Amino acid sequence: MRGFWWWEQEDWVVSCLRIWLSRVLKTLRLEDVGKAKAEVAAKRVMERISGVNIVPHFCQIEDKDIGFYNDFNIISLGLDSIEAQSYINAVACSFLEYDSDDNPREETMKPMVDGGTEGFKGHARVIVPGVHSGKAFDPDNPDHMKWVYDEAVKRAELFGIPGVTYSLTQGVVKNIIPAIASTKAIISAACMLESLKIASGCSKTLSNYLTYNGVEGLHTKVTEFVKDKDCLVCGPGFLIELDTTVTPKKFVEMLEEHPKLLMTKASITYHGKNLYMQAPPILE
Repeated sequence: MRGFWWWEQEDWVVSCLRIWLSRVLKTLRLEDVGKAKAEVAAKRVMERISGVNIVPHFCQIEDKDIGFYNDFNIISLGLDSIEAQSYINAVACSFLEYDSDDNPREETMKPMVDGGTEGFKGHARVIVPGVHSGKAFDPDNPDHMKWVYDEAVKRAELFGIPGVTYSLTQGVVKNIIPAIASTKAIISAACMLESLKIASGCSKTLSNYLTYNGVEGLHTKVTEFVKDKDCLVCGPGFLIELDTTVTPKKFVEMLEEHPKLLMTKASITYHGKNLYMQAPPILE
């Protein structure tokens, strides 16, 4: 699921997904099939809990600009898209401000509570930008995946095998396991408990990565991930002195050639405003 929300006087839930027949569980109904997941989820929660106002947003997380997230106090994540995870991770870290000693200012931190499941396994973690380790990403190579899909289609046509799709090919290659309701309930509960701790201060928060394994018996473990002080996303950054004649193109080239940065397809923002974006291609 792509989505996250936090509440104060009003809750927001964001998701670009629709409900499939195979995903209908206890909280969803047959009449919900084909509807936006964000809208159905908001409706169900408001039906069960009085006094809650939830505003659904049927779109991708990346469609919302940085200003949309500025009012959030806590961001709760349940994402299965690397692009969405990378985007919201960068957004949360972009609000960070540092003092003269390169220490993050607490009032600029936006905690993230992240959860995910795979079959009978799952995780929940608390990420405070500037304090905890952020998220690392290993995206698929679309060229490799397309090659596998094209070869699968050739074999399917040769032997008369129906139903070969790109998404099915991804599922086979990446060994994607269907979601299990009980695992999702456990991880969701862990995430909401951590959100409650952060919001109320009623208890110490998780430090900072919880893993759950229900394949054989029941096992949970907490591991503390240490922040990389030189992280390019949530660290204080690098000082680069520029001449006033340097163009954005030249600046991007300098970022790509910098021995510590070695960026590829870098984009430029200033105080939350985009100056030059290389992705998506339509913005370049």
